[in-house]
Amino acid sequence: MVQLNIGINTIIEYLSSVPELAPNGEITLYTKLSDAQYEALQKRFQKDRMIKEASKTIKKLRKNGPLTVQSKPPVIIDNALSGKPLIETIKVQLKDLHFEHHWASYRKGSETFVLFDSRMSKYINLGIGRTKIENIAAIITLNRNDHSFIFNDANMLPDLEKISLLSEQEAKELKKKKKEQKKIEKNQKENSLPESNVKVEHRIIFSSLRFREGRALFTYKKEKYTFRANYIKDFSSIIRQCQKNCTRKEKGEIKNYSINVVIDKRKHSFVFLDFDLCRFVTSLKEKYSRTSHKEKYSKVVESSAVIEQPSQSQIAGKVKLGVENIEFYNGYYVIVLIKNGIKDLSITPLTVVDSHSNACLRYVHRYFSERFPDDIDILYSKTKITGLTKPYILNKYIKVLHNNIDVRGDWWEEVQNERKLSLKQCRNASRAEVQQKVSLTNGYLDNLVGFQNDKNLISVYEINHGIEEKAFIFSVDLPNNRCAIIFENISYASTATEIFIAKNENYESCVNLVFSYFTDYSIYTKRDSLRKGINPPEKFHAEKYCYLVHNELSQWLINLNEVLERTNHASVIEFVHGLHVPRDKERRSGHEEFIETKNIHNELMRKLYDRLCVEYGEQNVGTEIRVGSKRIDTVVRKQNSYDIYEIKSDPDPFVCVTKALGQICQYAYLYCRDNIEKMVIVGSSKAPLEVDKYLSWFRDKYSLQVYYINV
Repeated sequence: MVQLNIGINTIIEYLSSVPELAPNGEITLYTKLSDAQYEALQKRFQKDRMIKEASKTIKKLRKNGPLTVQSKPPVIIDNALSGKPLIETIKVQLKDLHFEHHWASYRKGSETFVLFDSRMSKYINLGIGRTKIENIAAIITLNRNDHSFIFNDANMLPDLEKISLLSEQEAKELKKKKKEQKKIEKNQKENSLPESNVKVEHRIIFSSLRFREGRALFTYKKEKYTFRANYIKDFSSIIRQCQKNCTRKEKGEIKNYSINVVIDKRKHSFVFLDFDLCRFVTSLKEKYSRTSHKEKYSKVVESSAVIEQPSQSQIAGKVKLGVENIEFYNGYYVIVLIKNGIKDLSITPLTVVDSHSNACLRYVHRYFSERFPDDIDILYSKTKITGLTKPYILNKYIKVLHNNIDVRGDWWEEVQNERKLSLKQCRNASRAEVQQKVSLTNGYLDNLVGFQNDKNLISVYEINHGIEEKAFIFSVDLPNNRCAIIFENISYASTATEIFIAKNENYESCVNLVFSYFTDYSIYTKRDSLRKGINPPEKFHAEKYCYLVHNELSQWLINLNEVLERTNHASVIEFVHGLHVPRDKERRSGHEEFIETKNIHNELMRKLYDRLCVEYGEQNVGTEIRVGSKRIDTVVRKQNSYDIYEIKSDPDPFVCVTKALGQICQYAYLYCRDNIEKMVIVGSSKAPLEVDKYLSWFRDKYSLQVYYINV
C-alpha cells in the first residue's frame, strides 16, 4: 500500500468492484494479498506510485542542492505505459523551455520534464531574455524514470546564468526608465496647470499631519505634500508625550483641531494659513507635559506674550538695541548688554523663547543689519535686563529671518555648514551599522576594508553642489610612524580615491580637516583645488597628497600598494600538505570574544579540510600555508596551479565577503608568484542570491575567479 501511494479504503473499494478479485474476509494492514490481486492493483495504481517517486526526487533535489524553489513545480504526468524509451535525446529550441527561479521545465506532449539548477532564473522568460535565446537550440536528454532532463552541452548552464543576470539588470533599468518617464510626464502635467489651479486652499485636521525629521507631511488626493522647517524635528515625540498625559476628550480635541493650508501642486509642498504650528505645539507641551515649562526655564519669557514693563523706579538705564546685542540659539535667543565693545557680565541677560529662533540665524542676520529695527531700546536695572520697549517689532524681524533660512542667499553656505552633521556624530555610528553600509558596495571599498587598521572605519558624507553623498574615511598604518587617511566617495560620479599621508601624531587633526573640507557647502571644486595645489597637503596637517583613478581594479590595487609603501615581493607558495590548526596561546588567555571567534575559525578549517581531502586527496590539501610573510588559511595544489581559501567566522555571508575579498585578492595578485586558479571565501552560512550575483559580477567584469562556499 505504501509502495503504491494509496490507502486501504481505496484497495477495498477497487477489489470489491472486480468479482474475481473480491476478498473473502476483512482486509487490514497485515492482510496478505494474492498474486492476482497484487498484480491488478499494481497495474491500476502504477501512476500514483510514479508520482510519489518523482515527488521524492524533487524533495531530495531541494534539500541537497543550493536551491530555493519559489514557485510550485509542474505536475509530473505518468508515461510508464506509453511504450516510449526511458532515455531519449532530442534537439529543442530554448524558447520552448519555461524558466523559474532555480528550475526549468520542458513539455513534450502530455509529459513534463524538470531540470533543477541554481543558475536558472525566471528573468529569462522576460521579453528581454526571450530575445537573447530566440534562435538558440540545445541538445537535451529526457529521463522518463524521474521525469527530469539535462543539457548535453556543459557550457549551456553558465551561458543561461549570464543571460539571466543581464535580463534582470536590463529589466531593472527598464523599470527605472519607465519610472523616470512617468515622473517627467507628471511634472509636465503639473506645469501645464493654469496658475489659478497651482495653489489650492484646503482645510485639514491636526491628526492628518505626520512629522518626520524636520518635515510635516499630509496626503491630499493620493499625493503627498511637505512642509519643511528645522524647528519641527522633535514634534512627533512631543505630541506623543502630550497625548499620554491628557484625557480622552482633550486628545480628541487635539486630533480634530482644524487647520487651513495652501497647497502648491507644482512643488508638492504646502504652507500654513493663519496658523503658527510651533506656537500650537509649544502650548501643548506647556499644558500637558509632566515638567512644566516655567519650572524648567524659570528665567525664560515667552516672546509671544507682552513683556511686562518695569516701573520707572526699577529702570537704571536704557540703551539702543543693535545686531550685536542678540545671540541666537535653537528655540530661544538671548539679549545681552555690551559696554565699550565688551559683554557686560555683571548684568544678567534676558532669555526669550521664540520658535522662529535658530542657531544659524547668527549668520543670516548680519546680512539684514541694514533692515534691523532702530527704534527698540533695552531696559535694564542694576542687576539684570528687564525688558524691551517694543518686543513685537523684534519678534517680527526674527520671523522674517527664519523664513529666509532656506533661501539660497549669500548666507546659504554658512547656514548649511552650521546645520550639518559633525565628525563626532558620524563617529557615533555603531560598528555593525558602518559594516552594513560598506558591505558589497564595490570592489574598491572591499579592498580598502582589507587595509583598514585598528582604528574605526568612519562613515561620512561629501557635499557636491549642495547634495550629500555617502563616503568613508579609512586609516592605514605606514612605516616610520606614519599613517594614510583615505577618503572614498561611493557614488557613481566619483572616479578617484583621495589619499593623505600624515604622521601618527597628526592623525586626529588630519581626519578632522579632511572631513571639514569634503563636507563644506561653500567649496565647489574640492578635487580640482587639491590637484592644482590650491589647497596643499600642509593645510590638512599632512606630508603628502595623491589620488588614484578608478581604472582597472587590479591596476588600481597595484598603485595603491605602491602609495602605501607595501614592498612585499611576490613569493612562491610554500606548500605542505596536512591539517595545521593555528594556535595563539598569548591571545587565547585574553579576550573572551576573540577565543570564541578563534574556535569557530578552527572548526570551519577542520570541516573544510575534510571536505577538500575527499575531493582532491590528502596529499593535495594543506592549511596555514606560507607565502612570503603571509599565511593562507587553506590551499589546494593542482597540476599547474593552486586554489586558495580564506575562512571567515561571521554568520553573515555579506560580512564574510566584505572582510575577505580584499585580503584574498592581495594574496593572489600581490604576494604570490604562483598561478592562482580560484579564490574561495568560506563561511558558515549559505550565501543569498545577492552575494552570488555580486561575485559573478567580479568574475565577468574583472576576471577575478572569486567564489563563496559554506561548510
